[in-house]
Amino acid sequence: MKTLCITGSVQSRLDPFAENLGKAGASAARPTTRDQEMTIAAWHRKVLATQKDHASVPSTSAPGHVWEQLVGEIFLANHNQPLWYWADTGSTLLLDFWFNFDPNTFFLLLHTSPHEALMDAIEHGADTLEVLQNALDDWYQRTRQMLRFHLRHPTRSILLDSNDALGQPDAYIDVLAQRWQLPLETIEIEQTWQNDPHHLTFYLVDKVLQNQPQALALHHEVQASLFLINDSKAPASKPELGDVVSDYLEARRLLQAGQADNDTLRQTLKAAQSQLADSNLALQDRQVQLANLETDHRHLQAQSEQYLQELSEIRSGLENSDQENRLLLEQLRHTLENLEKLAQEDRHKSQQLTELNVERNTLLSQIDLFAKEKTALAAVHDEQARLANERKTQIDTLSKEKAGLVAARDALSKEKAELVATRDALAKEKTALAAAHDEQARLANERKTQIDTLSKEKAGLVAARDALSKEKTELVAARDALVKEKTAFAAARDEQARLANERKTQIDTLSKEKAGLVAARDALSKEKTELVAARDALVKEKTVLATAHDEQARLANERKSQIDVLSKEKTELVAIRDRLSKEKINLAAARDEQARLANKRQVQFEVLSKEAAELIAIRGALAKEKTQLAAARDEQAKLASEREVQINVLANEKSNLIATYSEQAKLLNEHKAKIDKLLNEKAELVAARYNLHKEKTNLTVARDTLLKEIPPITETPQKQLKILSAEKTTLQANLDALTKEHEQQHSKLDESENENQQLLIQLHQTQEELERYLLQYQSSQEQLGKQQTRLQKILQRHPDYWDFNTLEINLVESDSSQQIVQWRLTELYIGERLIPEIRFKTCLANGLAGIVIQRTEGTGSPAPLLRWPNGFATAEELPCIPTRGPSTQGNNAALSGLGTSDWDTIQRLAKQLAGLLAQPTENRLPKQLNSAALRNGLLAFAKTLAGWPKMLRYDSIQLQEALCNQGYERLGISLGNLCLGHSHWPAFDYRLATVDIEPHPFGQNPRLEFPDGSSRNVLQNWFAESTDSHGSRLELRFARPNAMDTNVWGALSQNDQQLIGTLIKTLPLQLEDLKQAYPAASRPWQDWQAMAGMLRDTLRDILIRTTALRGTPAGIEE
Repeated sequence: MKTLCITGSVQSRLDPFAENLGKAGASAARPTTRDQEMTIAAWHRKVLATQKDHASVPSTSAPGHVWEQLVGEIFLANHNQPLWYWADTGSTLLLDFWFNFDPNTFFLLLHTSPHEALMDAIEHGADTLEVLQNALDDWYQRTRQMLRFHLRHPTRSILLDSNDALGQPDAYIDVLAQRWQLPLETIEIEQTWQNDPHHLTFYLVDKVLQNQPQALALHHEVQASLFLINDSKAPASKPELGDVVSDYLEARRLLQAGQADNDTLRQTLKAAQSQLADSNLALQDRQVQLANLETDHRHLQAQSEQYLQELSEIRSGLENSDQENRLLLEQLRHTLENLEKLAQEDRHKSQQLTELNVERNTLLSQIDLFAKEKTALAAVHDEQARLANERKTQIDTLSKEKAGLVAARDALSKEKAELVATRDALAKEKTALAAAHDEQARLANERKTQIDTLSKEKAGLVAARDALSKEKTELVAARDALVKEKTAFAAARDEQARLANERKTQIDTLSKEKAGLVAARDALSKEKTELVAARDALVKEKTVLATAHDEQARLANERKSQIDVLSKEKTELVAIRDRLSKEKINLAAARDEQARLANKRQVQFEVLSKEAAELIAIRGALAKEKTQLAAARDEQAKLASEREVQINVLANEKSNLIATYSEQAKLLNEHKAKIDKLLNEKAELVAARYNLHKEKTNLTVARDTLLKEIPPITETPQKQLKILSAEKTTLQANLDALTKEHEQQHSKLDESENENQQLLIQLHQTQEELERYLLQYQSSQEQLGKQQTRLQKILQRHPDYWDFNTLEINLVESDSSQQIVQWRLTELYIGERLIPEIRFKTCLANGLAGIVIQRTEGTGSPAPLLRWPNGFATAEELPCIPTRGPSTQGNNAALSGLGTSDWDTIQRLAKQLAGLLAQPTENRLPKQLNSAALRNGLLAFAKTLAGWPKMLRYDSIQLQEALCNQGYERLGISLGNLCLGHSHWPAFDYRLATVDIEPHPFGQNPRLEFPDGSSRNVLQNWFAESTDSHGSRLELRFARPNAMDTNVWGALSQNDQQLIGTLIKTLPLQLEDLKQAYPAASRPWQDWQAMAGMLRDTLRDILIRTTALRGTPAGIEE
């Protein structure tokens, strides 16, 4: 180990030469192993700091025992290095110490002239004569120490000129290697040292040194002792006066330029201070605005809480409505039961009506009897008339006639009594009929009450029908919500399957670990048993040895009396025995060690075998899990399809049930109308019965009148009797017809009631079945949600996971210039998207690959993409191949025109294909395919896509409204799944509008409106710039020919400006998409396109002007 101490008076001359030594093979000094901060430089600083007045001491030879120990640790840390060095100016005061400390230390002394020392001090900030004098004194002391040391020890030191050594480093390094046999390599070191002092500084320093003869004398003395490769080296020449004057003028020019720059900076500072004051005022305004915004935010938060409360109330109201619906259904059942009771009562009333008809028939029979009696009376009257005529002619028989008259008088008296009795009976009958009339009136009132009740129930049924219609609407909405939740349930189901697989894997792992632990326990038990057996054997062997030892002792005592030969043999035998015992003990120990090592190796082998088996099992489990995941995904897709079919069937059944219920309600209303009609007919029958009763009374009165008029015999009663008989016949016929019609209506009513009852039973059964299906669907959706959650967790753990059902690869073309491969994948799952089929080609040319997407369902559908770029609307293929040039022209337009999801899919597809090509076991790849080149091309393609410029992308665009109202026209545009760079938003709604007052043409005052809603979530600095009946909104107004509201623009953040700028830039493309989707519009699309172009040009011109004034980039690319 050899050491080089590089020292001198100026540190800036030591470091470059030390660096050249490092290039030649020497190593820099390392710090102590105990303290990394204790380096050789730190040691010098601390030692010299402890030496008081070290500048006045010529040299320090003994810094102290502690410092010697520390430096010994430094040397110990570097003892393995063949040659190491340090470079420090502090060593000039410790040369004697280093000389005595280590005999293998050699000293490289680099001399610097006093001129260069003073110029170095000036460069390092010396600005007074006192500082320069101190620097010159320090140089003088160090240089004198180096010269004296070199003169005392010329064999271990060498004195070099620093300029010459730095100018020819390779030559001096060769000299050092030969002088002290140092392990340095002979290399060519590039000369980077340039000694070009400033002429004016050198001139002034030289003038100062002319008053320092001691320093100049020491410098000349050192020059006489320098080791020079070229002895004829010319001394440094002094600068000419012209060079000095030129440097002075250049320094003055630079000073004046600096003063001018300072004046400019002062003016700039003043302007900046004024701008700062303006900014402070603006900041205060912004703080006020922020306070207002915070107040608005609190107000909006209070409104949000109020809305949430209202939402909870609405939800509770919906729950109450649901309960009311159930109550209405229960009331409907009760109403149907009441209708059934009413039907039974109607049958009872029909029986009463039949009884009344019987009573009517009885009355009619009584009337017939009265007619017969009247006929008999008429015959008696005729007979009496004949007898009277006979009495006129038979005077002689007066006595006989008197007797006959007396008898007739008696008979008439008797008949009169009978008629009185009949009259009393008729009076009783009249009373009964009056009571019956009262009963009929009461029944009529009851029927009227029932009619009113049925009318109210009808109104309730109508309300129930309306409620059911509303419930139908809610069920349809619920069905849509269930369809939306289907995906979430599918994810939950996948998540449950994944968790089940994970639990199964964990159980298998724990089972294997348990088996391993059991095996380890058995092995330890076995090893313990073997160790116990070995211990017992050793104890037994020890006992045998002890017995043998005792036997030998006994034999030794017996052999004491034997001859010396036997004693010698005994001694030899004892020695042999001891040696054999030791060998035996050693062999036993070696055997135990070998057994221990064998057991250890066996245990290690078993552990490694188990680990290998576990790894194989884990690999199989992973493959099985992958297969199970694919099968689960297929099963979940199948179940989702089945659930969708079931949902559709349930929806159809529900629609049919609702239609059936409506039909039943209609039939119920018809039946109710029929019941009302029957009740009216019944009332008419009651009225007819009342009329019959009245006619009966009239007939009775007529009969009484006839009886009173019997003496005057006339023909009038006979005529009236015939009229009454005819009326009786007519009434009987009408009554029979009414009775028959009533029976028919009653039978129809019974049939309708039976049919209603069956339909009601079917409705209840269908509702129960629908509820059962709904519960099954909810359970399936819950499982589906759990599986979906599990799938999301799997995707979070494996973000690069992709899967497909079938893969077809065909090599279309392959030569030295390009390679084209046709791909087809089915059931591709990538990036949370399931693509049924995708066909594309990969084209490799000049090391860069590209992807050409092919349509799968013709030009009428964007499949397999979500949105086919409008610029390639009629093309069957989409060339996603990057080319040189603008990002919106040529094939680059295809990549720039992709939607958000499609852009993510193509990036993932490129990476997954590259990973697929990297698998050496993939046997589906064609043999002629250059997999490595295609893989590198796809990786380059993916890298190009990652560095693609920011583009405004969206998956869908919709025209929400097209309004034209008295000079104000607007288009409501909605963008779905919007993204710009790494920022994503689910939706973004804005309006393109214009306000035109006649006679000005269309598009004079265009504007962009961002209403409160999704725009608030997208724009960071959204604020309610305008508020009217259409709500709050942020408006960015323009005016022809090229004006814009810069106040609103300036209030937006840079991100908002970038988003709105790209939105205006892509506005023509958006309008073209809307034109394809909505060709028929009230305003020609060309007018809107012209207005969009005006917005783009105006914003571009204003940004260019703003950029030119501020001198800063606008932040929005053209």
